[in-house]
Amino acid sequence: MPVARMYRRTSSLAILLVALTTSCGPSPGADDSTTTTGGDTTGGDSTGGDGDSDTTTTTGNGDGDGDGETTTTGNGDGDGDGDECPPVDVPRSVWAWDQGIATDPSAALEFFDFAATKGITGVYLESEALINNEPASLATFVEQAHDNCIAVSLLFGYAPWALTENHGDALNLATASVAFAASMGATGPVAVHFDVEPYSLPEWTADSDQTASQYLTMLELIAASLDGSELALEVDIPFWFDTRTTTHTGVERLVSELVLERVDRVAIMDYRDYASPPDGIIDNAQSEVDYAATLGKQVIIGVETVCGLDPEKVSFCEEGEAAMETELALTAAHYEGAAAWVGFAIHEYASYLTLAP
Repeated sequence: MPVARMYRRTSSLAILLVALTTSCGPSPGADDSTTTTGGDTTGGDSTGGDGDSDTTTTTGNGDGDGDGETTTTGNGDGDGDGDECPPVDVPRSVWAWDQGIATDPSAALEFFDFAATKGITGVYLESEALINNEPASLATFVEQAHDNCIAVSLLFGYAPWALTENHGDALNLATASVAFAASMGATGPVAVHFDVEPYSLPEWTADSDQTASQYLTMLELIAASLDGSELALEVDIPFWFDTRTTTHTGVERLVSELVLERVDRVAIMDYRDYASPPDGIIDNAQSEVDYAATLGKQVIIGVETVCGLDPEKVSFCEEGEAAMETELALTAAHYEGAAAWVGFAIHEYASYLTLAP
């Protein structure tokens, strides 16, 4: 699956640190369970931190073949020629569950102003209702985002899609996304982004291996439906997927590895408010970044800003933006030069917008 546009990172650590500091889970764990809601669908428990309830995302090199090739990144303008949008040191995306930024012109303007201030280069926009009922509004927003050097991933989130009986619903959205992207050409979305968290389902508690296997089959089906299109497949995963094994098609492996082998990019829900080990942003993403590099896939490190989560360590709400930027700078310094790491994602736009300085 070729990617319509990716991002360029420069290698200057000094510039990187200045840019960041100035700003331009599964079955609930013993003390880390929280449910993240995406629009009118539930993103599931993505706050865990003791190996049993945390999530995050990532993707591949864009060609979907896992051959370890390096894809030259473009500038975000859709043609990869680097002539319109400036290169960025560290790409930064944001989850946006409120579809109002695509249907309300004033909300769209506020979003683009905010994005310019924060150095946002990508948005995961909740798109289920938009693509089904308001494709014209979605197309207008995607075109405006393109003009503002922001890549759009069509975000879809609903945990029950992981189950076999619901795979058809996820596939229908993927197929609709392919048609939608084709109608827009170079100014269209760059990816479909599925936030499907099977560990939030009762089926996972009853039989996590069987449920995980159904989820992996869903990813295989979606990937096949995107084959030949310009859309990459991105998914959100908890960071603790590298601590759980499961058996799929007769192969027992870490869940994180099995997911990475089937998608282009993963966004790791690396929900901690500190970078350093132990149990910090850096070490919680390390195995995924390392394994993705062997496949030529990509990893995005996601952090949380939503307030009122328990435990507090999963979100930067209490610490504020300056503290978040400090921890992101430490993380960026660690991963600079890592082949698979391609930036950060912030969950989520509404709470990031009101995050204390």
